[in-house]
Amino acid sequence: RYLLWSTLYSFLIPLTGTISLFDALVLFAIFFRYAASAMRSDSEEVQLVGPAALIDREFGESGRRLWALAMFAYAGYAILISAEPFADGLVEVGRTYDFDEFLLVQWVAPLASESPEFLIAILFALRGRGSVGIGALISSKVNQWTLLVGAIPIAFCLSAGSWTGLPLDERQTEELILTSTQSLLATILVIDLRFSRGEAVLLALLFGGQFLFTSTEVRYVFIAAYLAICVALLVLDPERRQLLWRLIVADPANGPGAPHSGP
Repeated sequence: RYLLWSTLYSFLIPLTGTISLFDALVLFAIFFRYAASAMRSDSEEVQLVGPAALIDREFGESGRRLWALAMFAYAGYAILISAEPFADGLVEVGRTYDFDEFLLVQWVAPLASESPEFLIAILFALRGRGSVGIGALISSKVNQWTLLVGAIPIAFCLSAGSWTGLPLDERQTEELILTSTQSLLATILVIDLRFSRGEAVLLALLFGGQFLFTSTEVRYVFIAAYLAICVALLVLDPERRQLLWRLIVADPANGPGAPHSGP
């Protein structure tokens, strides 16, 4: 639901030509509602495995939590000192080998930063818990669309000393729309809580095909293809159409698919 909300809102951002502080406010509101809903939801007792189980045996529950906080802080520090050199290195690679620098920063960098999430999802799938793996990826995507995108105009305003937000040029607008259509298609594909091999291959082919064409015209063709597939899925599958409508209008407090109540 929250991935769908943030995805649909992302289509409005290019209309203004800027990612504003108002956009940040809306996206943060979606995230905090998502977090509140997650805290209220039923959760099963976690069975610790691997390093987590070892740390728990050696140091107990409190010690395990301290270790988790310490590793979280270390990971944040590692990202802080390596993010800028990594991005500069990608740009330099693009210049050296005559590859589109924007695509390297836009797509390769996120693939590297999100590889832990992919590995976690793969491990869940290998253990026969594919739905949990998909859930982890969806949660990650919600965080990206809300916290990450919402933080961009705040960081820009702080560095620029103005309140105008981050202006989008033609290339950035194109990539934002492309990302939004990708997210919409992925949401519609998993909206029935099933993700087939054919659907995975379809997404992989479309995603990989983008790297073969860097011109704006062709990338708008990909955008049209994503939207056409979305429309076809909703027209041909009444169940997906009904689930999509429920996710848009349902009240999270009443559970999935509940009718919307209140203003």
